[in-house]
Amino acid sequence: MPFARGVPSHDTLNDIMNALPADLFGACFTAWVEGLRDGDPEIVAIDGKTSRRARSGDAHPLHLVSAWASRQCLVLGQEPIGSKGGEIKAIPLLLERLELKGALVTSDAVGCQLR
Repeated sequence: MPFARGVPSHDTLNDIMNALPADLFGACFTAWVEGLRDGDPEIVAIDGKTSRRARSGDAHPLHLVSAWASRQCLVLGQEPIGSKGGEIKAIPLLLERLELKGALVTSDAVGCQLR
């Protein structure tokens, strides 16, 4: 996209992203990702990952459960959790937000403990 004064700086883009309401951005992003999908069934992998060195002080590292669309090579959504054992609670929250009708959803053993 041509910009009258050049490409915005990192700081400007950071300020814009931080000014957006998180819920609104999440809803818009989810709608955009849905537009990328076609009608064919997907294979969606659910898995938890710990981000190394992503911590504040003595806090635990950041741990997320992600939904990965294998055909598009795209993360459909993520749900943060407090500890590794919290994946069981985070997976249903993540699946609730995503519209995965007709998709084949895979998970590791922790996902098999859901009720």
